[in-house]
Amino acid sequence: MREIQRWSRAEDAVIRRYRDQGAYRIRKQLRTMCGTDRTIEAIRMRASRKGVSLAKYRQCDVCGAVLNSHNNSGKCPDCNLADRIENIQQRKRHLESLERKEADTELRRIYNAERQAVRRMENRLKKSSEKNTAL
Repeated sequence: MREIQRWSRAEDAVIRRYRDQGAYRIRKQLRTMCGTDRTIEAIRMRASRKGVSLAKYRQCDVCGAVLNSHNNSGKCPDCNLADRIENIQQRKRHLESLERKEADTELRRIYNAERQAVRRMENRLKKSSEKNTAL
């Protein structure tokens, strides 16, 4: 049976310092900096008791905001929304040019759907900006 080790202040400091990198990275740092071998579960439990979140954080590729995101774009929700709006507007401009060339009814249906999508996205963006300014 393993002997129970008490947690030192140095170990707690390592947990606080590397909290945004996850429990596995903290375990490596504890081995190198403190010379102790703690289990992943022990690290998670100690962090929980100390009120330290071990969620991994990333920076937005566009604006540099710190976020706890699991999307694949690497962008914060605001930058991701702005990028999606830009893509929809590009498709809208393309479809408008096709409309000028007397596109058939199927392309006009697609154009109307895209235009409605742009309006919905713009309305969402306005609502989110109004919420942010109200706070």
